[in-house]
Amino acid sequence: MRVRHGSQVSLLALVILAVGTFLVNSTLRLGTDFRSSKYALTCSVAVIVGTRPEVIKVAPVVKRLIERGTSVCIVNTNQQHVMVTSALKRFQLDSVDMSLISGNIYAEGPAAIAGHIMLSLNRFMQQVSPQVVIVQGDTTTAMVGSIAAFYNNITVAHVEAGLRTYDFQNPFPEEFHRRVVAVPSLLNFAPTPRARRALLAENIPSSRIWLSGNTVVDALFDSLSKPIPAAATALLQRIAGVHPKGRLVLVTMHRRESFEAHMEDMC
Repeated sequence: MRVRHGSQVSLLALVILAVGTFLVNSTLRLGTDFRSSKYALTCSVAVIVGTRPEVIKVAPVVKRLIERGTSVCIVNTNQQHVMVTSALKRFQLDSVDMSLISGNIYAEGPAAIAGHIMLSLNRFMQQVSPQVVIVQGDTTTAMVGSIAAFYNNITVAHVEAGLRTYDFQNPFPEEFHRRVVAVPSLLNFAPTPRARRALLAENIPSSRIWLSGNTVVDALFDSLSKPIPAAATALLQRIAGVHPKGRLVLVTMHRRESFEAHMEDMC
């Protein structure tokens, strides 16, 4: 699969999961009775996000579903409040905002975050009853979203399935999360042949696996079609002033396992 083609297979496969024409365009808060609210929230496909990478990689899927008339709602757990909000804005997506993560919960650790997300998502799924829940990657939000959907007998679709290191400490806790998500997922969209083989090795039937490519490629081309943000332009101009003849290489190293020695080695 050439990079320019992105992940059309996954987008087209996801498109057939549900029908409808309603896109939620509202912001709801934790504690809202979704069914009785003035927004009359309803959707066939619920896309669960909570971090910036999730938004970036599901944005092309959401847009393609909407283009095909599918009823979609994006549920934001706010696991990364500021970053996920800016990412949603960048891709012009609205979301049901759970607003349930606070500084105090972060201090309590991953288990507390997972517990709070579980309670809120469970209530959402019981009241809205989507036909399909889409989760992406290996975040706490993705893991909890898949479990909550399973408990409510809702089909789980996992975008970017099958990534493995076979080391629960690297990355921690994401390696555990991604393995948990694979268990209830009936629709697994593997980005690479290696990821597909990993799923098959875990006895997941081939009928539940699609070799789809990586949706981040679609997100990249979507971003390239838009004007460069002013802040990014200013940064590029600043770098050009320091290294006018040099080539610019952008490296993102946000994961905790990249800190200190690993980051120094990369530099």
